[in-house]
Amino acid sequence: MIDYHCHLLPTLDDGPETSSESLEMARALVDFGFREVHCTPHCIAGHYEISPVEVRAATGRLQAELDLAGIALRLHPGMEYYLDDGFERFAANLLPLGESRLVLCEAPPQALPGVVAAMLELIVVQGFIPLIAHPERSETVWVMLEEQWQLPAEEPPAPQVDQSPSLWRRWFASRSPADPRSAAKDSAPGTLPSLPPELPDCCLYQANLGSFAGFYGARPQRRAYELLQRKIYHCFASDLHDVRSIPGCLEPAREKLQYNPALQRLGDFVAPQGAGGCPQMAFW
Repeated sequence: MIDYHCHLLPTLDDGPETSSESLEMARALVDFGFREVHCTPHCIAGHYEISPVEVRAATGRLQAELDLAGIALRLHPGMEYYLDDGFERFAANLLPLGESRLVLCEAPPQALPGVVAAMLELIVVQGFIPLIAHPERSETVWVMLEEQWQLPAEEPPAPQVDQSPSLWRRWFASRSPADPRSAAKDSAPGTLPSLPPELPDCCLYQANLGSFAGFYGARPQRRAYELLQRKIYHCFASDLHDVRSIPGCLEPAREKLQYNPALQRLGDFVAPQGAGGCPQMAFW
C-alpha cells in the first residue's frame, strides 16, 4: 500500500521533532502494511514556508536513516499546500507527490469557496492534478461537494476545537470561521444567494484512515463513509503527525480496512505520472 499523505519528516512542520520519532512512526506504518510513503510537510505562507529543495533533501536524509535501520519503507517527497490566498507565492514552483502529477492540497477551515476554487485552478493550469486532502474534515470542500455530487445537506457545525494532536490545527479551528454557505452568498443587498464555485473536474480526493475510525469525531466519520459509498475517494492516507497518534489513528483503522472491501480498493490506487493535461480521473 501507498501512503499519500504523511508528516514523517522531522523538524519541518508540526510533525515529529526528531529523526528517532520519525523512525518509530515509520515502523508503525510498515506494520500497518504501507510500503511507500509520500512525505508531505505543510506549506503555509507565514507559518511553514518550506522549499521543494529542502523537502527533497530531508526526504533523502530520512531514507538513508531508514535503510540503515533496516526499515523497508520507500519515501517520496511532496508537500501539503494550504489553499489560502498566500498559496499564490508557491504556485510557480510546486512539488508534486514523488514522480506523479498529483499536488496534495487542503482547504483552510476559514476558507472562502471562491478562493479555494481559484487556487485549485492555479494547480490545474500547470498540468498538475489537485489531490484534495481529507474532504470529510473540510467544511468548505464539503459544501462544494454537496452541490456538485448532490450529497446530503447538513446543518453548519458549531465552532469547536479540532481534536487532532496538531497544534496549528487547533489554533485555526479555535477561531470562528464563517460558514462556507454564507461565504458563498452575494454580499449585495437584495440579491439571491449564489451557489459555491465548483471544484475543477479533475480533482482527486484522499481519505484519512483515521476518519473511518472516528479519530476526528463523529461528523468526519459519517462524511467519510458517505464519500466512500459514493465512490468519490481515490486513495487513502495516514496523515500521521507523531507517535502519539498511532494508537488512536492507525490501530483502530486496521480493523476498518480489514473488513471493508471498498476501503481496501483505495489502497490499490497508483498515482498518474508523466506529462499531459488534467483529465477526469475515473478510478472506479
